[in-house]
Amino acid sequence: MSATEDRPALPWRTLVLVGLGGALGVLARDGLGFAGSPFAVITAINIAGSFALGLLAGLATGTSSERWAIPLLGTGFLGGFTTLSAVTVVLAGGPGLPDLALAGAQVVFGTGLALLGLLLADRVREASR
Repeated sequence: MSATEDRPALPWRTLVLVGLGGALGVLARDGLGFAGSPFAVITAINIAGSFALGLLAGLATGTSSERWAIPLLGTGFLGGFTTLSAVTVVLAGGPGLPDLALAGAQVVFGTGLALLGLLLADRVREASR
């Protein structure tokens, strides 16, 4: 079986939502890129994006908005807003201790805040029942 036979094609609406969200996310990240030290800004963006993605996944999964919210805001906007490639470029250039600390902070705090977003979403969903 070929790869295309193993999984169904994405609906064109999903591709449009991901593309639109991704374009807006990249523009938002680029707009914030002038806010200070580039690697510190990327770290803040990645950590905030992790929290937002956890919150979004927790709020949208299993709801009627899941079909558009996850592709547009999750895969699209937050996928374009956050970036691992910039971190990789900084680290490939012979990182110093501060760079390594920021990279580690992204993994630790990003994972923790994604979990916090999921937990907060659970609380919000429970409170709205």
